[in-house]
Amino acid sequence: YSKNMKKDTKTGLELTFNNLEVASFEVIVDGKPLPSNEVEFGAAIFLNLKGVSGFTKKGDLFFPGCEIKLLDSNEKEILFIKDAYEKNFSGGANGSDLYTDLTTGDPMKIGETYTWKVRFWDKNGKGEINSQMKVKVKANQCKITHKAEGFNFLNLYLVSEKRVVMKNEFKSGETIYLYVTNLKGFNLKDNKVYPGWSI
Repeated sequence: YSKNMKKDTKTGLELTFNNLEVASFEVIVDGKPLPSNEVEFGAAIFLNLKGVSGFTKKGDLFFPGCEIKLLDSNEKEILFIKDAYEKNFSGGANGSDLYTDLTTGDPMKIGETYTWKVRFWDKNGKGEINSQMKVKVKANQCKITHKAEGFNFLNLYLVSEKRVVMKNEFKSGETIYLYVTNLKGFNLKDNKVYPGWSI
């Protein structure tokens, strides 16, 4: 095999592969192909690789690795996962498809653009697949009206069942949490802050 490249013109995701082959790939959000590089805050982006070949096999199994990086607009690394497959594929994998995902959220900020980099590699060979995509985070459909006087914060959003609430729709009996991240502006007293809140 030689170096090859594929590009998704809708999302801008670029895929290069060396000593491995990829028949096709897709970028998915909510089970549908992503039409652009804009992703709602709290959504999960899936990169699916189909028809991957060229891995060095042991019997019927191959041993892939998956490194994930996320860089902000200043090329500062805000997320690094050395091997997302370390646990799930420690005993090897079969088939010919690979996937990984990224959930938009803290410390990402609405309105900012980030670079999502993924490297798949053959743990028993020299093959690797690299992908890169610019991800622009946009507000989701859960509209929260707020007014901040004397305070600054990174993000303000609702969480239910450990997931960001994407719409203004809730189930009866559901517990909703309001998250305000990187909140600044409190006056310190004895090196402590004393917040109050009301409903």
